[in-house]
Amino acid sequence: GTKPVQIGDFLFDVRTFIGALGNRDAKGLQVRAYDPKNPKRTIGSADFIIKKDKKGNSWLESDDTEVKDEYRGKGVANLMYAYVKSLGNDIKETVIVDGLFLAIKKLKLKKKYNYK
Repeated sequence: GTKPVQIGDFLFDVRTFIGALGNRDAKGLQVRAYDPKNPKRTIGSADFIIKKDKKGNSWLESDDTEVKDEYRGKGVANLMYAYVKSLGNDIKETVIVDGLFLAIKKLKLKKKYNYK
């Protein structure tokens, strides 16, 4: 993973992964959030699966986003997605209900990630 970066009141890092629920060959990114007061305890995470179309276009699809109950409503999920965007990914679609950020359906990849 990357060295944690502070955005707003929280710390974030990102790592690549291979294998997801229902698809052992899936490749993706996971963003993890931490409270700076206890940086060893994860307070949230967002998983994104890398998808490709027949033309070779790539994007990220949100697979799972979780935030611990005591941190909900404090912008943690919004900041996790903003962190992914800050790495060079464009947000293509979002779903917002009653002002709560629920999911990003697609992020177009601008960076290439190496997998072994």
